[in-house]
Amino acid sequence: MVYYIIIRGPAGVGKSTIAKELSKQLNGFYVSYDNILKKNKLAKLDKKRTNPCIPSENFIKANEIILKNLKDILGNKIVIFDGCFYHYEQIEHLIKKLSYDYFIFTLKASLKDCIIKKTMCRHT
Repeated sequence: MVYYIIIRGPAGVGKSTIAKELSKQLNGFYVSYDNILKKNKLAKLDKKRTNPCIPSENFIKANEIILKNLKDILGNKIVIFDGCFYHYEQIEHLIKKLSYDYFIFTLKASLKDCIIKKTMCRHT
């Protein structure tokens, strides 16, 4: 059975840890949106917004980059996507472009937990 998995949620909730372990357990292919955004200079915040964030267009550009590079892998391996996916347009775009079954898991944590994890990571 061929499918892909999206692991999404806020910063510091454990997406990468879970996605990487899941990739190992399923002998899948791990994709980090953070890495794609940084590598392609798409991680720039839109500071014109009240709540600055990376625009949805940048995430869709990241989708296109990923899809080009994964066309030989998809269909042969389970792919695990790791990212915040806070723009619905990004998820919708990915689902439309991929003709495989999928699962989406949203990880949640309190703001306090996320801040504590980030602070602990900086000090260790």
